[in-house]
Parts: sequence; structure tokens; C-alpha cells
Amino acid sequence: MTLVELNTNVVSYVALLRTRGVPLLRDLTHRFDLEFTISEAIAPVDLDPEDDFHYRWIALGSKALPEQLASFQSHAMRVEALYKRNGDAGPLRITFGYLDPFKVVRATRENSMTGIAIGQGVWAEAVLRKEPGEKFQSRGSSGDIWLNDKAIKFFNSIL
Repeated sequence: MTLVELNTNVVSYVALLRTRGVPLLRDLTHRFDLEFTISEAIAPVDLDPEDDFHYRWIALGSKALPEQLASFQSHAMRVEALYKRNGDAGPLRITFGYLDPFKVVRATRENSMTGIAIGQGVWAEAVLRKEPGEKFQSRGSSGDIWLNDKAIKFFNSIL
């Protein structure tokens, strides 16, 4: 992972939804479909049989500028707070990212050595890179959901 250089090309936005229950996951998916129009979503994924978290990757139907990542993630944090305030959610996490022809960039809420601050309390971090004309490749076993085989397959289906 390296520092992210934001560019001015339009990109495809994705989001990872994580909840404790499938009904909430369905509700969130519907909410984001109404707000952004989802072009593609994969079935809920249970990554660890030891926990009861459910994950779903979604791709937004329209392209946007990379500079909008902080706004998308800030919006996601407001949605999380709304669900928590209403008592509808236990642990709930929404993470936005984008794909361009060369990399996958995700938003993060923590300052790290590999990310850069992009505003609104959000950092950006490149998690995958590829050469033009190639597909994203798995980096082997990693506990990072953004690097697992299902995520890589999803990213490659979008580009």
C-alpha cells in the first residue's frame, strides 16, 4: 500500500456494508439503491463462521470524481449514526472506495502511514494496484476483506 494520489478522472465507486443481520443489510442496500442507484451487488458474504457479521459489496450506478470520496464516506458515517440513534443496529460499518483503471482506493477513518488525509475526518488508502489491461490479483491470504478473493472478483467485474 502506498500514498494515494487523487486524480481528476472519473471513477467507479463501491461500498462495503457490514452489519450483524441480513434484514439490516437488505435495508441498507435498498437505502443506497434509492440514493445512488446500485449497478451491481453481490450476495451477502459471511466471512467468519465465528461471528455473526454479514457483508455485501455494492457498486454505484454512476461514476464520480475521486475527490468525492471524503463526501461519500462522510455521508456513510451520518447514515451509521442515524441507524445507531434509532436503535436499529448493533455494529454497523459502511466503507466507500473507488476503482480507477490502475488501483482500488478505500476510505478509512484512521490516520495511517499508508493513507493521506482528504478532509472531513477521512483518509484515503490505495489497497490494490494493477497494470493497464491486467486484472486485479489476489495477494494471498489476508484478513483484509478488501483483499480477499471475493472482493478481487467483484472489482474485476466492475472494470
